[in-house]
Amino acid sequence: MRSWLTLICLALVGGSALAAPLTHGATGSIGLDEMDIVAKQSEYDGHAHQYLIKGDVRVTLKDMVVTCDQATIFVTAKEDRVDKLIFSGRVEARRHGNTFRGDRVTYFVGDRRLLAEGATHTRLLLPTAPKK
Repeated sequence: MRSWLTLICLALVGGSALAAPLTHGATGSIGLDEMDIVAKQSEYDGHAHQYLIKGDVRVTLKDMVVTCDQATIFVTAKEDRVDKLIFSGRVEARRHGNTFRGDRVTYFVGDRRLLAEGATHTRLLLPTAPKK
């Protein structure tokens, strides 16, 4: 079952706050409209400004795909960008050939930093210098 989180978010805030795309680059920000989320269940808490996504979660960002059992997405009070994402339960994050696995992976959006915790395994694919 596909979760239409972005459409639900647009309905919750009247469409205006999430309609404008945000860049995910030097500014280190992610707009909610830049995420594709597939899961069995999605819940939003407007007071806490967070989304709780459960069950066979797959989150696709501009340059990263994360699969896990559960994800918590923390958004700003204006609900116009994502501050932090916490993925838990059989987490696998893939980005540019690199893989981060762990019981819990936190993505600090502003810092563009991943932290894997608990039974971690990291595979880095580094570029090699051309042979002379």
